[in-house]
Amino acid sequence: ITRLPLTLEYGVLRRLTLGVSAPLVRRRVEISADTGIRAAGAPPSVTRVTDLSAFANLNHSNVGDIDFSARIGILDGFASSAPLRARLAVEGIFRLAAGPSRNASVLTDPGAGDGQNDIEGRVLADLALGRRWSISARATRTVQRPDRQLIVSADSVFPSRRIAMGVERDLGDITAIDVIPRVTITRFLSLAGVVSQRSKGADTYDGAVPAPAWGLVAEPTGSSSTTRVGIGVVFATGPGAIGRAPLELSFQHSQLVRTSGSTVPDFRADQIGGRVYIKLF
Repeated sequence: ITRLPLTLEYGVLRRLTLGVSAPLVRRRVEISADTGIRAAGAPPSVTRVTDLSAFANLNHSNVGDIDFSARIGILDGFASSAPLRARLAVEGIFRLAAGPSRNASVLTDPGAGDGQNDIEGRVLADLALGRRWSISARATRTVQRPDRQLIVSADSVFPSRRIAMGVERDLGDITAIDVIPRVTITRFLSLAGVVSQRSKGADTYDGAVPAPAWGLVAEPTGSSSTTRVGIGVVFATGPGAIGRAPLELSFQHSQLVRTSGSTVPDFRADQIGGRVYIKLF
């Protein structure tokens, strides 16, 4: 999955900024066949499939969910020359489910969005010590709004027959806290770490639930809690340092180190990112 976020922000007042962000999401999936050869004693993995086209390779591009945001700066002492500087802001976001969610008939398509609208609130804080050390913290509360989903499963009597039904779904709300310490190595190069704690409430379905062992739509999950850590390197320029527009390039490796509650898939990620800041007027 490749995501290219396009963000436009406008400072309406000195401390009020309005923004909109729409990512371009490209999903590319290749399917290989299972030879059936397994280690002795390992149970086979069985998924009931009624349509082999569900396993087709895919290469799709869509616009993902669109964020509309409003950020209010409460405190900004970063412009001063004091050795200890602080910055604080609050942000509200409405996430419009513009990206297609996971397709119930295509096993391999993860979708470009969750399929439902979200309301999100954030508190953002930064603390800098001198010119080399800084730490950022972000607390986020995401309220996932109810929606209606199409559930596809195999008939219990005639497995070759597909059963489709619409159900009411309410994904669990999410609370996340991210702490990001940074240290500047050179004028343009810095190291950054990340520690993220994420708690999610249980998903609920009304009318029907996805059938067990059916992979096209994830089963409802109970509440869960995860802790993720990572480390990365950031190359960033200031205005006029290299070229006219500030540029930022980053690489980060992260992975889960602790989980509790319902089963959560193991997660390791290598992320490469880049941002260019362009002042329109």
